[in-house]
Amino acid sequence: MARSKQLYAISGRLGQTAGMDSSTADYVEESGDGAISGPNFVVDLSHLLSQKLGRQLPMMATYRVKGFRLSLENVDNANDNNYGLAIGGAIEWYPPTQKRVDALQYARQYKRDMRSTLSGDTTDPFAPFTSGKDYSGLRFNWSEDSDGVYGAINDGSTVMSGNEFSMYEIFDHYNEAIGGNPADEGHGGGAAAGDALWETRVGEGMTDSVSWECSYRNSAYQDGLLEENSWSFEPESNPYELMLAGNHFDMLGGLFVVKCKHTNTDNPRNLDVNDEYHLRMTVFVEGWEGF
Repeated sequence: MARSKQLYAISGRLGQTAGMDSSTADYVEESGDGAISGPNFVVDLSHLLSQKLGRQLPMMATYRVKGFRLSLENVDNANDNNYGLAIGGAIEWYPPTQKRVDALQYARQYKRDMRSTLSGDTTDPFAPFTSGKDYSGLRFNWSEDSDGVYGAINDGSTVMSGNEFSMYEIFDHYNEAIGGNPADEGHGGGAAAGDALWETRVGEGMTDSVSWECSYRNSAYQDGLLEENSWSFEPESNPYELMLAGNHFDMLGGLFVVKCKHTNTDNPRNLDVNDEYHLRMTVFVEGWEGF
């Protein structure tokens, strides 16, 4: 019998657990028309695994993810979770390609080349070492400074949006540098036969994704008047679970975003305070390879 592979199971609350944090709210709730545009939670596997294993894991790596689990938990802030919530959205990440890896390595080399212009007392981790424990691995956000990735490094330029590196900005500017748009490559960009079917060589914004939905119910409405005694106590949890057998997702940088896109509409007693729920996530990681 073949020996099974090592799996790391990382669990926490989106918006609260370090490495699953962001500047958005730390809970989710229903929407009047059922359509929402967030919150979006950026998850940093290098941070989560570094804490778990007691060592510094790189973002300059590809992480192998076997699966996810998402569930809802009642928020303990007031006695107001009377009904339930159904919510869904998408989990998005960048799979590695040669040009994406090239873009990240180019950004890291750019910071290394700046080292001679930095003084040893600066807070930039790429400055000349002041001790033997300085860490100068490139760390970056998903798309903007507000993603809140811990230790994201200042890009030291006026070209990119914001002050810190992000994958989107690195990919976008590297694509421009290599002339990676269809017109620059000699391909048309219209609808004629032979035109390019791709948008950019690096593929900024072109993520892989899976959709997810989960729900939690505290009480259920019964036929009758919309009064307190017309609700019955029927707790039920329906988590989202995806586990790949014999395969995995490759996630560039160990970085992905959990986007919330839709909920149930307001409960029948829509004058009541919205129920509030934490989103708990578990990620199953098989391993990683640096570059």
